Amino acid sequence: MAERKAAKLGFASLYEYFEDKIAKEAKALEADQVGKTTLKKAIKAKA
Repeated sequence: MAERKAAKLGFASLYEYFEDKIAKEAKALEADQVGKTTLKKAIKAKA
């Protein structure tokens, strides 16, 4: 089932699909952490 989804999305293999998915999730987590850090700095600057 996941193999069909991977092929439908244009990935050559199921491995490539999961590799891309994991990379996107890691990038989103990193962006979220950067956003929180920036927010904390802004709050500290106001105080």
